[in-house]
Amino acid sequence: MPAIRQLQAQDFAAVLRINAASVPAVASLDTAELRRLAAIGDLHRVAVDGAQRVLGYLLAFASDADYDGEEFQYFRAQLAQPFLYVDQVAIGAPGRRRGIGRALYESVLAEARRRRSPLLCCEVNTHPPNPDSLAFHLQLGFTPLASLSVSDGRTVALLTRATPHLS
Repeated sequence: MPAIRQLQAQDFAAVLRINAASVPAVASLDTAELRRLAAIGDLHRVAVDGAQRVLGYLLAFASDADYDGEEFQYFRAQLAQPFLYVDQVAIGAPGRRRGIGRALYESVLAEARRRRSPLLCCEVNTHPPNPDSLAFHLQLGFTPLASLSVSDGRTVALLTRATPHLS
């Protein structure tokens, strides 16, 4: 199983390669945008193998983050309670179907528990369709909240999942 750790500047090139191979399932990133997003909060994770090669990444934000994403802003307007928002998760082709996505989500769920944040939120493209991602998220316990048409022409399913807290 890969190790999950905080995103670091030396990971950017690998994250950008995985991102480019994953478009349109995730929004395209360039170096400037990745730097901007990385500077917002501390919830960005990478999965690495024993040689520290990046196998996948997850970009997430707390509900009080200074983030301007449309989907994030929708959640912020609709939800009264604090949440953690997963903006992007992508796994490189060699790492797919090996539990890496689940491990990245477990890392964020652990952080949600630590912060006592009751919800985890994300979005999945429905146009263009991304049925594998939707099935993955439903399997993880996410449920649909709404559908949203965003300014770049995509339509997304907005999903939420309750965060079970440790006693």
